[in-house]
Amino acid sequence: MLLGELASYALERLPGGGYRYSAPAGMHDDTVIALALAWHGVMHSGARFDFA
Repeated sequence: MLLGELASYALERLPGGGYRYSAPAGMHDDTVIALALAWHGVMHSGARFDFA
């Protein structure tokens, strides 16, 4: 599920020069957003994690 959502997540360039990130019509991006928020929290929390 997560890998499928990550693989289908897309970037669209808008006419005004901005960008839109989203899942294709009919698909979901919930887990992509959850993963991005979790990563942001880890990177900016000041906590140290040892995955070894």
